[in-house]
Amino acid sequence: MIGIESKRIFYLLLFILVTVSCAVRKPGSRVEAADGAEQTPRFAVPGGSPPHPREISARVRIELPRYRVRGICGVHWSGDGFLQVDFDHSSLFGALRREATILIGGGSIEIRDDSRGEVVRDEEALAMLGDQLGIEVCADDIVYLLLLLPLPLGEEGPVEVERRGDEVAVRGLWRGRAVEIAGPPGLPPRRLRVISAGGIGYETRYGYPKGAPDAYPERIVFERTGGGGRISLTIESSGVGRE
Repeated sequence: MIGIESKRIFYLLLFILVTVSCAVRKPGSRVEAADGAEQTPRFAVPGGSPPHPREISARVRIELPRYRVRGICGVHWSGDGFLQVDFDHSSLFGALRREATILIGGGSIEIRDDSRGEVVRDEEALAMLGDQLGIEVCADDIVYLLLLLPLPLGEEGPVEVERRGDEVAVRGLWRGRAVEIAGPPGLPPRRLRVISAGGIGYETRYGYPKGAPDAYPERIVFERTGGGGRISLTIESSGVGRE
């Protein structure tokens, strides 16, 4: 059986894998400087400009060195800063099922073990994440990595733009971390990479429905560069939620 500490680690690792990535430059492409937010190529939010409430249902598969887990999750985005993620999961090697909820909003994070009535909040959750990553982690990072709000590159200083075919890669700082967002400008991004001060790297990749590059992704993959951790979300439904 998975105890509460193991379950805390499970959800913290889940949050880690949707919080950080690693930036890489491709050779032979053209790089230029942009002078800030106004000159930075923009990537769209799937389904139109925010704020819009959104409801998402997805199948989840988590593969970590020690164990593998699969299940389903429901994402409830208020459109104005509040995110709730509900999980129902089971081990790939057993029939164990647990329910849990992650609540994010106003700079806070709360992880609830609904089956046990246990809660991990704010400082404790972020301190555990910080110990794992060696960097400062913000509670609402997952909002941006799920493409619910546009990542505000260019607001913390100069950015670098690399143009390659019909894609651009925009690099800059986000909350003190080096970030790269890539894809066709004006559409939602195809990948997002972040590198921490400690050099820990992950990549988030987005796959869109055929013929609908501006829709919400049908697949999202968070993967540690060099192996060691992978989370795959297969989106079963996504739509505008209730106000």
